[in-house]
Amino acid sequence: VEIEIPIGINDGDTIRYHGIAPGGGDLIVQFRVHPDSTWERNGLDLITELSISIWDLILGAEITVKNLLGNELVAQIPPMTQSRTVLRLKAQGLRDRHGNVGDILMRVTAVIPDRIEPELLEAIKKHKK
Repeated sequence: VEIEIPIGINDGDTIRYHGIAPGGGDLIVQFRVHPDSTWERNGLDLITELSISIWDLILGAEITVKNLLGNELVAQIPPMTQSRTVLRLKAQGLRDRHGNVGDILMRVTAVIPDRIEPELLEAIKKHKK
């Protein structure tokens, strides 16, 4: 039996498919949506963690993020972004049956390089407050 799964199906949703079960009866399917290792779901919003170079957080950057379907999306990291800031890509999340669309929320975390030039460390120490 082949069935069409409607967009925006949620974990635990049940759908009745009329007349396609053996003998012409109705087929009732309850859906289970398994969690993803990269994405957390909050309603129609998708939340992910991104590790970003501390330099990109300080200076700002343009990064590429892949959505659930593998499409590449461009996100702007504003200069002086703090670690743990949540950035939003509007209308790039999940869709429901009524045409509503969620967002992608990206929580950025700073990554400090393994090696920093001694001159740069001295300059940072000099300007540390």
